[in-house]
Amino acid sequence: MRAAVAPVASAEEIVRIAGVLDDVVIARIQATGATVGDVLQAYLRLTDDDAVDPSRAGGPATSAAVDAVYDILSAEIETPDEE
Repeated sequence: MRAAVAPVASAEEIVRIAGVLDDVVIARIQATGATVGDVLQAYLRLTDDDAVDPSRAGGPATSAAVDAVYDILSAEIETPDEE
């Protein structure tokens, strides 16, 4: 029996989480294979002042997709600290 694989986040799901993004940015996020959960985790890590990067806190490492989406979003979205 095969385990179910979560689908890659759709453009609509990505926009719902991260706001309006350029189509190229959305395509780059989708190319990572990120699920809705991955996109949400990356977005929350980027925008939550109280969030601690698990890799720096000695916690479990995030997935490669979360890390890739975080890098993409961090180049595109102004965080509250930057405003």
